Amino acid sequence: MSRRTPWFPTRRSALVSATRRRGRGRHLRGGTSLLSQPLAAESLESRALLTVSAALVGSDLQISLGAADDAAYLSYNGTNYIVRGTNISGGGYAAANTAVNSVTVAGTAAASQAFTVAAGVGTVLSDPLSVAASVETTSIVGAVNTTGAVTIGSGAITIAADVTTTEAGLPGGRGAGWQS
Repeated sequence: MSRRTPWFPTRRSALVSATRRRGRGRHLRGGTSLLSQPLAAESLESRALLTVSAALVGSDLQISLGAADDAAYLSYNGTNYIVRGTNISGGGYAAANTAVNSVTVAGTAAASQAFTVAAGVGTVLSDPLSVAASVETTSIVGAVNTTGAVTIGSGAITIAADVTTTEAGLPGGRGAGWQS
């Protein structure tokens, strides 16, 4: 019988010598080691998931802003209320205006959340509107004419279109029938 040599010690010595050979090549010109070079770090872009969601709950169109820098826009195309915003895909969320009796907007008090009643066909909003104080900014650039209340709790409010309501609810003591 022939004498067999175990394969493991042979392979082990080959690996050790290859590792030693690779170690010699880790120097830059001039004898400086790669390990002695200062490390540089790059910051990555924010990975926050921005989310605006909309749903018709009963006859209440509920719009929710879920993260910092979220923005939601409500418009009207003559038939449907359209909600567009951060992370709403396609043409946005549509709800027939005949199915909606009120619009409620809520945020999470995260920084820079904004809601806009956008310009659209005719009177953009004819149903009562309630925007929670947790939404930092509200802008009305499309006409609002409702027999219900318009309640805006946002700290920053921009009104660039007519707002007509029969009930109190705007901040600063602006009461029934207030118009910009």
